[in-house]
Amino acid sequence: MFKALYFKNFRLFYAGFFLSNTGNMMQSVAVSWLVFKITDSTLMVGTLFFVKQLMIFILSPIAGSFADTYKRSHILLTTSLLSGMAGLLLSLFTFKGSMTITYLLGYQMLEGILTGVDLTSRQAFLKDMVRGKSFIRNAIALNSLLFNMARISGPLIAGYIMTDSHGFSGEATCFLINGISFLTVSVSILFMKNLRNETIRLKENVYQKIIQGFKYTHKQYDIRDMILLTAIMGFFGFPLTILLPDIAKNSLAGGSKELGFMTTFIGVGAVIGGVFLANSKKFNTYHRYIVAGSFIYGLSILSCLLIDQLFIACMAMMMIGLGQSMVFTSGNSIIQTLAANNMVGRTMSIYIMLFMGTTTVGILTAGHVAERYGTSLVLTYSGWGCIASILLYLTVLQWRKKEPKNTTSPA
Repeated sequence: MFKALYFKNFRLFYAGFFLSNTGNMMQSVAVSWLVFKITDSTLMVGTLFFVKQLMIFILSPIAGSFADTYKRSHILLTTSLLSGMAGLLLSLFTFKGSMTITYLLGYQMLEGILTGVDLTSRQAFLKDMVRGKSFIRNAIALNSLLFNMARISGPLIAGYIMTDSHGFSGEATCFLINGISFLTVSVSILFMKNLRNETIRLKENVYQKIIQGFKYTHKQYDIRDMILLTAIMGFFGFPLTILLPDIAKNSLAGGSKELGFMTTFIGVGAVIGGVFLANSKKFNTYHRYIVAGSFIYGLSILSCLLIDQLFIACMAMMMIGLGQSMVFTSGNSIIQTLAANNMVGRTMSIYIMLFMGTTTVGILTAGHVAERYGTSLVLTYSGWGCIASILLYLTVLQWRKKEPKNTTSPA
């Protein structure tokens, strides 16, 4: 299961990015709690997440060609150093008590730009460190596991650090740890040797390549339908993230610790789902996982309407993480498997663009609705929206079966 760790460069990557992802998750929880504590506004929490995801959405198609043109180690070194310095400045402002919503909005915009460039390069960087197809597949699986493990450790640590008696210092400590964690990534990259750098100086027009990717994806019904399903599920399901501070405060009469526990248990469910899917050997079972995961996802979100105890909240969050992992990890695998080899990158960039776009709009919409009509309405339409999405997808699949076979099926 851990054979990719045979490569020293990947071991350095794994250690550095585990610390970085943990720090990033700590900061994500700290930012949402800090904003909610300053403004008591779910809308403002949603706005900050909207700004970051909007930047990632805009840069997704460009970042792919950027990662294929320049040395990915240099790109990651640059983004890590800049993210680390930005995190340290954020910590300094918070410690001094001079943090404002304007500063946080500016930081989220900068972090979204850096993340948009970093995400694509980090995925492609796996091939620079690891040799052999089976080792690369294992590295991809371990990278996903690394992220989900950070979803457990980060929020749990942040929840303990951020206590109401510390005022802003708890959040500032989380920002400080995140800044330092990014610098450890830079150190790990500097220690890497003999990296493979398969960069290509693009001769074709980048705009034409993007258009070609859209045309290809549109013709492949199985890929197109899966991208649309995950995008719609992202619109309805992901806004739950910005509701957690409100649930912690008003449903549980708690604070940052309750927020940390709930976010942690989403990660626990995601890890369980990831391990479960990693043991799947048949490609056809992924569709069943998506159907089951969608119902788990939707019903678990609806169960949040009944939350009045921390234990119930944590169980609901764990099931949400499980459903989330089953839907989006399976969808990702299906898209990459069905896409032709020379179109995988562009197909995935379209997937990332639409997913980031719909989740961004979903989060902003949820913030507005929650601010005006309450969190309960958002939970209601989010849960039923996930269930309706999978029912619509199943209806489309049945309709496709009655049609003639697509003559341009993927290679």
